[in-house]
Amino acid sequence: MSVICFHNPNEENAYLSNWYPSPFTVEKKNFSSMEQFMMYRKAICFGDEAVSKNILSTDDASQIKALGRQVKNYDEHIWNGIRQIVVYKGLLAKFSQNEDLKDRLKSTGEAILAECAVK
Repeated sequence: MSVICFHNPNEENAYLSNWYPSPFTVEKKNFSSMEQFMMYRKAICFGDEAVSKNILSTDDASQIKALGRQVKNYDEHIWNGIRQIVVYKGLLAKFSQNEDLKDRLKSTGEAILAECAVK
């Protein structure tokens, strides 16, 4: 069985990265990447409207990640319980609304997809 590694949006298999520019819409809101979707949903989950608006106002993934770390009232136990659902919903939208990305994902076949972060 083969393993396909991915991490940064400028490396091999970049399209699998959460930072990869891949516009999609969920519940009438437009997102520029999975990172933006996840961090927006994180802010909404904890009632931080100001950070959620700031997240939607930029497409810069590193800035979005930094904003996600500023979410007020963040509780890791709560987020750990729901983030897989958030990720599933976002990935479903990302790959179903972008034909090229969907075709590339399908071409991976039975391979294991592994985020290979350095840390």
